[in-house]
Amino acid sequence: MEYQELLNKFPVKLQLPVQWGDMDAFQHVNNVRYLRWFESARVEYMRYLPSIELSGETSIGVIVGAIECKYLFPVTYPDTIDLGIRIENLEAEKFDMVCQMFSQHHQRIVTIAKAKIVIYDYINFRRTKLTKEMLAEIQALENRR
Repeated sequence: MEYQELLNKFPVKLQLPVQWGDMDAFQHVNNVRYLRWFESARVEYMRYLPSIELSGETSIGVIVGAIECKYLFPVTYPDTIDLGIRIENLEAEKFDMVCQMFSQHHQRIVTIAKAKIVIYDYINFRRTKLTKEMLAEIQALENRR
């Protein structure tokens, strides 16, 4: 399946240019940069969910409980990375965010990242549950695919 077809299976997409400074001594993108790209994709997704607090200062938001990243193909400068992100395994207090990263230059998937996201009450410093409003926003966004 062509990478654009795979990318279209995600409700939220983001495009990021590879910078010269993203590369390491081995002349490919440093593995930490992929985690930053994944962070940008998660934030972009959350921008579509107005009921979830991004700053974590005033109410219910999200927090990363665990993260994994599978590197499939090295990326080098110059390139542009297309990221697709979605939610899987949606439960009352947590869900998984899955992101696939694609190289425009190589026309292929280069990385798969997954984060366990916990719903968190920043006022009372504890886990909590998604509100009905949050759940409805996620379901509406996921149905955009």
